[in-house]
Amino acid sequence: MEDDHIARQISIPGGKKAMLFCVFDGHGGKEVAKYAKERFTDIFLAQPEFKKSNFAAALTETFLMLDAEIKEKDYGMDTGATSCVVYMSDKEIVCANAGDSRGVLYSGTKVVPLSDDHKPDNAGELARI
Repeated sequence: MEDDHIARQISIPGGKKAMLFCVFDGHGGKEVAKYAKERFTDIFLAQPEFKKSNFAAALTETFLMLDAEIKEKDYGMDTGATSCVVYMSDKEIVCANAGDSRGVLYSGTKVVPLSDDHKPDNAGELARI
């Protein structure tokens, strides 16, 4: 298995609780998925935007910082991972993803997409690449 995950309760500003769910799908080895599991939560909770309750921006910055850390590892150029992360509180659900890991929400009889795949056939992703 090259996958890893996080499913944990976190404390958010104001003394409330929320949930963080992450799936990391390792590509070319398990190292990046394992590292992401070890570091993701700490990086997320330390973000200035997290402390301001701007959870979407905090997730984005977490992805960027984690990517920068992984690039410094000896395996950082040979392996990788896709990921899908969902932050959920009593007031909001925020999803962030990298690669083609996809988040969906099932509600009653409807399936609602929470993320867009990052693939070259996606115009926004092609422009980023």
